[in-house]
Amino acid sequence: MLHLPCISLLKLPLILLITSCILSAQATARDDIAAYSIDSVLSSEVAKQKLGIDMQFYFGDQQLILIGIM
Repeated sequence: MLHLPCISLLKLPLILLITSCILSAQATARDDIAAYSIDSVLSSEVAKQKLGIDMQFYFGDQQLILIGIM
């Protein structure tokens, strides 16, 4: 049986919790911004069949133009 000096059974869960918090702080998500081309996807035949020709997408700073909507 393993004997750990100076560590009681009540302190062990606390030490394990603190250790896991410290180690998990290093496992953060990446903050990368990538540019993906959506033109090739929207121009595919599958996208045209599923979305139709009436679907319009606006990205970023593009202005939405409302024509004939009451």
